[in-house]
Amino acid sequence: MPGLFQTPRYAAAIFRGGRATADENIERLVEARVNRQQILNRIHPPRMTAVIDEAALHRLVGGREVMKEQLVHLSHLAVRHNIDVQVLPYAAGEHLGMEGAFTILEFSEPRDTPIVYVGTATTGLVLESSEELDSYNVAFSNIQGVALSASLSATFLDEAVTALEKQT
Repeated sequence: MPGLFQTPRYAAAIFRGGRATADENIERLVEARVNRQQILNRIHPPRMTAVIDEAALHRLVGGREVMKEQLVHLSHLAVRHNIDVQVLPYAAGEHLGMEGAFTILEFSEPRDTPIVYVGTATTGLVLESSEELDSYNVAFSNIQGVALSASLSATFLDEAVTALEKQT
């Protein structure tokens, strides 16, 4: 689940996961994440396309209520004019994103050259060469090609919320 799309309770549960983050740091990290999300509320917000693996929608991060809140939030974001959310279903099988999550960032001035950010549990890596960017653009095209369309993904999210509601 992209950090820019996480609710505060979901983000806190992520930071608590594995007990790698000290409790006294969690509130500060959640606040920083929520503050970064304000970029989505600008007059001219960035254009975002996210492909989210189905597993991320079924994993009960923080419990059923936190997960339901997160999925409803994601559904609301998905209808914004500047955000496309696609679900990558289990049925898609193998794809080029199986190695892990990555983000392709394209900028307007002052930096016109795109970069790729590859985040891991403990660090992040920024890739800038044209060859690396080309490889990740191919991977993203492959992933988008096997993911559900934005409209089918919206239906999928609604069904995931309904399923959680039936379980509580």
